[in-house]
Amino acid sequence: MSIERLDGSTPSPSWVRWASSDETIATVDETGLVTGTGVGQVEISASVQGLTATLFLWVWELAPPFVSVEVGLAHSCGLAEDGRAWCWGANWDSQLGVPLVPDRCLPSAPLPCATGALPVLTDARFETLALGGNHSCGLTSSGVALCWGANVSGQLGDGGTTTRWSPEPVAGDHVFRWLAASQAGTCGITELDELLCWGSSPSVDLEFDGTA
Repeated sequence: MSIERLDGSTPSPSWVRWASSDETIATVDETGLVTGTGVGQVEISASVQGLTATLFLWVWELAPPFVSVEVGLAHSCGLAEDGRAWCWGANWDSQLGVPLVPDRCLPSAPLPCATGALPVLTDARFETLALGGNHSCGLTSSGVALCWGANVSGQLGDGGTTTRWSPEPVAGDHVFRWLAASQAGTCGITELDELLCWGSSPSVDLEFDGTA
């Protein structure tokens, strides 16, 4: 990073004092070089001759290669080899699995979004993903279904209608072997071959080929 005076000149580096609001996310050296050390939002400040300028930065991991990608109405999610989920696109209903995003999309009506893949903030590791209109779900190797995002129709299956950015397990202690999502609903097949659905008209446009 560098700073300029209003007249376009650059102050001597020795005059500038750089600082990071959280060095667990990013550090900045005496030349203004910023180095990411974690994930999150950080404020970098530069002070010179009694004046201070600040800049907010987002620091994220680089997304790994994906083994599969699912697409929702205006967001997408990829599944990495290690089972982590990464999402990008619209986040107006927290469907990316993060509380805050670095971008604003749609210039006529700016809305929260991410133009690059962000890791879903959970310790869970998934075998498959299923995306609805504005919600997302993942199925773990132990058969636990977790969902996040829009929940006005109960499509997260957590027993409520509160939108959630953090993946929450579907209520009922069910063990699933297959999961799919529609616009505002979700369905799963349990290890007992029960078809369970929740949300608004969840069975619409869902297809199961019998191979799960």
